[in-house]
Amino acid sequence: MKIRHRLCTAGLGFLSLLLSSLAVAQSPPETLLGYWLGNGIACGSTVLHVTSVEPGGAVRGSLDCTQLGFVMALGDKAEPGKTLKAQLSGKKLDLEGGNSTGFELTLEADQLTGFGLAGPGVRNPIIFTKKKEKK
Repeated sequence: MKIRHRLCTAGLGFLSLLLSSLAVAQSPPETLLGYWLGNGIACGSTVLHVTSVEPGGAVRGSLDCTQLGFVMALGDKAEPGKTLKAQLSGKKLDLEGGNSTGFELTLEADQLTGFGLAGPGVRNPIIFTKKKEKK
């Protein structure tokens, strides 16, 4: 009887520890919030600023392409030169700019890795690294 009680107590302790660690872990939408710095072929130094992720996965914020000198909003619909359609699905972040442009990225801890799309069939590798604050 004492062995069964000890096993039950140990099992409950392990379950409690497991549940508390899951509660602390951030979900992909929470992890995505903030500033991300990248350096791509087309844009050069690039700043992705994610301000919110809606329950359906729509992402809000902006993308600053310094080499080309423009800032695009992140929203629900792509408007070439103005807005990138931004959608998070699990750990996949798709930014569509129209005319076969945008980004296909995967979220892993403090990095977004994938490709910048610069037209039909043109895929340039890019890595964004998360920064805690804008500098």
